[in-house]
Amino acid sequence: MLPLAAVLHDSFVPHTSFSLYSFPDPADPRTVVLETLTSDIHLTDDEDVMLYARIGRWLQQAALPADESRDLLAKLVAES
Repeated sequence: MLPLAAVLHDSFVPHTSFSLYSFPDPADPRTVVLETLTSDIHLTDDEDVMLYARIGRWLQQAALPADESRDLLAKLVAES
């Protein structure tokens, strides 16, 4: 869970959600999928994939640990 007060690298926040896929077969390229309102965009260019992998690491570093995420969700549910 990413808290509202989280600080990301260079204050960068992605404009859309994305998923990064790696496959067991080395012939299958690593792929980034950007989710839009009307379709998904699939990126396989190495530079694009590396950028999104970097953004994913920044998001993971800024996210709460699993136990704190669980506690915050429980608190929000109790307050609603």
